Amino acid sequence: RFGRPVVCTNVGGLNDVIRDEFTGLVVPTDPDAIAAALARLAGDGTLRRRLGSEAQREAVARFTLAAWEERAARFAVAAGWTSHTERS
Repeated sequence: RFGRPVVCTNVGGLNDVIRDEFTGLVVPTDPDAIAAALARLAGDGTLRRRLGSEAQREAVARFTLAAWEERAARFAVAAGWTSHTERS
C-alpha cells in the first residue's frame, strides 16, 4: 500500500527522491537521528498522514509509466535522437 511516510538518510541519492519535511524525513546517517525521526513519526499522526499523502501524490506524478515516457521523450529530443515528443 502506498502513502506511507519515509525516513531515509542523506546518502545514496535518497534525498533526491525524498523531500525533507514534504514527502518524508531526511536525516543524517546517525542512529540517534534515525531513532528521533521514527519516534517523531510514531508520536505525530498528523505528520504521518501529511507526509504519506504528499509522498503518494509525488509518486503518482513522478513514477507512473506515463511520467517516465514523457521524461524519456524529452530526453530523446534533448539528445538529438528525435526532433519531437509526439507519439506515433
